[in-house]
Amino acid sequence: MIVDGKKYCSKCGEWKPVEEFHKNAGKGDGYQSYCKKCRSALDKIDRLKKKEQYKLLHPNEVKVSRNKGKKHSEATRKKMSESHKGKVKTPEHLKNIGLGLKKYYDDHPEKRIEASNRVSGEKHPQYGTHPSEETRKKIGFITKKRFEDDPSLRKIYSERFSGKNNPMFGKKHTEEAHVKMRIGHIGK
Repeated sequence: MIVDGKKYCSKCGEWKPVEEFHKNAGKGDGYQSYCKKCRSALDKIDRLKKKEQYKLLHPNEVKVSRNKGKKHSEATRKKMSESHKGKVKTPEHLKNIGLGLKKYYDDHPEKRIEASNRVSGEKHPQYGTHPSEETRKKIGFITKKRFEDDPSLRKIYSERFSGKNNPMFGKKHTEEAHVKMRIGHIGK
């Protein structure tokens, strides 16, 4: 029912201008029962519920990008590169990426091996190259800055490579490796 250009929202219980209601020809007054704000909130809750239900029904399903395997044109790659310039991933975002990859590789150990084989040894894009002194200083500065900007990052990395997560856990270096490390530390 519309009174003086206003309608009652049966969700929030307020009288609001009819402009704040979606049109609905099936209703007697031609407008939805809920205002746009209430309808939006309900729709959001419904979407989240559906997403959670889907995850429960399909626990092992991994979403794959619809662009997977497709090549972008040179112009598109250039646009994407320009749009990403100056953007920095937050430590929280980097943590989520790492956790997502960890979960994926834990669920698919054969994919971890495939990924490792694709870039190991001579297949690695930087195989045989050494960064210049200037590049090494930049990398060091950026790494140091990341840890200064977010002190919790150090704890995350520490936990990630402690105990059984450490690749050297339960192993010992060979005498040859000890000599190489000693030389590396001394700088000879």
